[in-house]
Amino acid sequence: MVERKIQHILDDYGLGRLCKPEIQRGYVWDRTAVAKLFDSLYNEYPIGAFLFWKPQNVTYFKGLADQKKPKNPDEAILDGQQRLVSMIKVKEKETELAFNIDTEEFEVYNKVKHKTNPIWIQVYDGLNDDPHATLQKLSKQLSITPGEADNKYYTKLKRLNEILEQNVEIIEIRLEDYEKVTDIFIRLNELGKPLKKTEIALALAVLMFPDEFNEALDKLEKTFEDWAVLNSKVYMKCLTIRLTNQSKIKNLQTLLRSWVGSDAKLKSKNKKMIKKAFEDVEKGVKYVQEFLATNFDINENNNSNLIPSENAFLLLHSYLLDKDNQLSQKEKDGLKLWTFSALHHSRYSGSSESSLNEDLKGLQTTKPIDRWLEVIRQDVGSLDVKEIGSKMNNTSRFSLFFALALNDALDWRSGSKIQANDANEDHHIFPKKILENYGYSKAIRNNPYNFALVSAKLNRKISKKEPEKYFVDPNLISDTKWLYSQFVPKDKNLWKVKNYEKFLEYRKNAINKKLNDFVSKYEAKL
Repeated sequence: MVERKIQHILDDYGLGRLCKPEIQRGYVWDRTAVAKLFDSLYNEYPIGAFLFWKPQNVTYFKGLADQKKPKNPDEAILDGQQRLVSMIKVKEKETELAFNIDTEEFEVYNKVKHKTNPIWIQVYDGLNDDPHATLQKLSKQLSITPGEADNKYYTKLKRLNEILEQNVEIIEIRLEDYEKVTDIFIRLNELGKPLKKTEIALALAVLMFPDEFNEALDKLEKTFEDWAVLNSKVYMKCLTIRLTNQSKIKNLQTLLRSWVGSDAKLKSKNKKMIKKAFEDVEKGVKYVQEFLATNFDINENNNSNLIPSENAFLLLHSYLLDKDNQLSQKEKDGLKLWTFSALHHSRYSGSSESSLNEDLKGLQTTKPIDRWLEVIRQDVGSLDVKEIGSKMNNTSRFSLFFALALNDALDWRSGSKIQANDANEDHHIFPKKILENYGYSKAIRNNPYNFALVSAKLNRKISKKEPEKYFVDPNLISDTKWLYSQFVPKDKNLWKVKNYEKFLEYRKNAINKKLNDFVSKYEAKL
């Protein structure tokens, strides 16, 4: 164990000599935690040792926080990233803290509270300004003599100014065994905030095959950056299924660990296998995107609100890849019915991974889609729709959106199909505030059958107006017929707040019928 000045560590960071390995998670501390760190530094309380890793091979290191690519990487931080980046952010004024020179307290900087009160100074200024210059300002601001300011505040300001001159303990390891380093890192995180299984698998994978995993994941993230539901976790699960036929990340860990110590020939073979699997992942994601866009109008603009389960995405990915996207019409119809049923009936709620692995086994049967549909029937009784949900979430929103799409629903202002509008918003047909004034409970106010999809601009204009008023306002609703495309009843009595529950019942029956007509039609096709 050695000691280094904090400032010297920050200098190494600035020069690109200190970075982080791929196994490190990003910066997550909030400003309150940073204030507590500086309080500890000011009072010279221990802040814990830092663990640095200094291997010979540093090609897979990446920058800390805002470092995109370290220029001359020499060592990586395994433990202490949050503390180090916090100090960097305060020193560079990215995170603003205030220091009370009377009480010696640290707080998150607030302009209203701190800017006009000279007792509070910015920590950034305290670290960078000469204490004597600060004292001169204070004597004027507080209307005291320079001598009084010096006697009262110099020691405090000097302690603040020299915070980064303190020494911290550094533990340095020089192992070249990537798996051992990963295990050390995992154990450290288990003592604090545990790593997710996906993060552990990714850590091991990147350390063993840095080029293959870094390049492939970077490419996937750039290619599909418009799809909010897609991330490294989804890609890693797609890869896991591709390599192990199971969705559980631990299976990928087991496979990777079995490759540790492989000779050069076998390692080359494994690299090719990983590269091919990642190529399949990318191809499969494109297949799923095309399928969802064609059948459910889910695209880069609305996917984050309309896909309630990533597991359904994973099964579609596997099925379409196995078929190389070459489906008969019957298979297309069956897959469309299954996708709706799986998402609407929450096939992957609860023990979702077990359900997914069960469905993955179905890929080995002659009629997997029939098997998947039968499992849902057994779970919920039938594929029929009884409710689209008790509250608005991605599951109920998906079912509502699909019903509207089946009905060729139109935007109330433009008359264009809702699928063509990139800025659709959930709109309470009967505004929440009005319903609250009439004594309706929160649950009833937010019933999914009280929602329509309209443009953001129209949603703002309608605001808190009652339906019976804004429905007939040509400045808001261009054509009353467009209302009906979103299952609004033609009976104007049901537009009145006093008849709200009858309105909900009407809309429930209409929406459910549209969805059940779809289910019946597609079941008949199979």
